[in-house]
Amino acid sequence: MGDLALVVGLAWVVLFGFWIMGRLDRFFSRGGISPCWDAEEEQTPRQGGK
Repeated sequence: MGDLALVVGLAWVVLFGFWIMGRLDRFFSRGGISPCWDAEEEQTPRQGGK
């Protein structure tokens, strides 16, 4: 019975890891985290403290 629990636990970890890696792959394929809020902010330079 203990062996069955270990096998099921290992299978769950493998399947969960496979799912997480798929999600991360899609996230990074789309560009990941953008350093700017939007494209306009990225294109316009910030005004100095003048």
